[in-house]
Amino acid sequence: MVEVSTSGRRLHIRMAPRVTDLARRAVQQFTREVPLYGLLPQEELDGEILDVTVHNIRLFLRVLADDRRPTPDELASIVASATRRAEEGVPLADVLAAYHIGGRLGWLEFIDSSGPEDVEELFAAGVHLLRYMQELTSAVSSAYLEVQQTIHGEERVARQELATALLTGRDPEPLAERADITLAPCHVVLVLALSTAATTQLQLDAGAAIASRRRVRLLQAELDAFAGLPVLGRLDAHGGTVLLPATPTTIEEVDVALAPLLDRLRDRTGEPLHGAAAAAISLEEVAGAASLARDVVDLAHRLGQPPGLYRLDDVLLEYQLTRPGPAREALARKLDRIADQPQLLETLRIYMGHERQRLRTAEVLHVHPNTLGYRLGRIATLTGLDPTSHTDSQILAAALVVQDD
Repeated sequence: MVEVSTSGRRLHIRMAPRVTDLARRAVQQFTREVPLYGLLPQEELDGEILDVTVHNIRLFLRVLADDRRPTPDELASIVASATRRAEEGVPLADVLAAYHIGGRLGWLEFIDSSGPEDVEELFAAGVHLLRYMQELTSAVSSAYLEVQQTIHGEERVARQELATALLTGRDPEPLAERADITLAPCHVVLVLALSTAATTQLQLDAGAAIASRRRVRLLQAELDAFAGLPVLGRLDAHGGTVLLPATPTTIEEVDVALAPLLDRLRDRTGEPLHGAAAAAISLEEVAGAASLARDVVDLAHRLGQPPGLYRLDDVLLEYQLTRPGPAREALARKLDRIADQPQLLETLRIYMGHERQRLRTAEVLHVHPNTLGYRLGRIATLTGLDPTSHTDSQILAAALVVQDD
């Protein structure tokens, strides 16, 4: 078998005069096979792209003749060109396709310039070409992805800063201009919260970090698909707050579509979700709407409501009961006499949660109905309010809400 260094030197001598012509044909082939290259300005094709292609072919012939791998310094100009494509938004697949097109055309040129007596020489060169493409692909991909991660990281930070400004009531316009984002005039604020069991499991799992990133990615993808563009917000594995864009004429339509959206989010994550929504008809109202939605979803959680979508109307009484004021303080005192008796508090909470159904409450507590009757009587004696009375039970239920706040 012919040594690579010997065959490489012969190929180098034969191919050197053809390099520029081969590079021009390769660039033409890029535009035919890779649509994005066909959109580049002709001056860029005839300039940087051609220069890099010429350098690439000459570098391969040089390392082939020397029977060695290319050094990082030798690949630097090729890598720099790839990073510029990353900054322009050219997909990595298209960048790598161009290099492989060049490799294919170069190999065909080797064949055309060789005769039957050069079979071993071609074999040796083919092995070297595969190794060179491996080195080139690795260097270009690493540099390209590093640039992309930097760009995406900067975009992500800019979007998070913009979301934070909106959610905290600060002027978002300077950040929106810097991030080149046109803000919708209206938003529906959606607050999401995973169930307590799901978030606890995430904390226990060894792969919590991976599961967390996957959950956020799935939530973000579904929300982006719903809005038709990347939505602003702050998400983590436990939920978060997102701003769904709308206009004065579409805000009701967006609001109506939230329940099916929550079902899809549940299906994507595989976990039950509580959600709360509030509309903001101007950018100035976003912070207030977000605060309201957070309060609503928190109330739904604490009241033991099933997963689903909630609005203020769904917890209107409970919401008002949690607002500061003398009535709230008076309600809180109604349970003072049983505050140190957790058994009675649990009985009252379950009894109210099951709509004062005695048999169902006794089953949940695993006690005899007579025992339940005794406990309810003790609650009435100590608090002065009879849980079996319609009027008194409403006051006791309100007092539980205040106590749990």
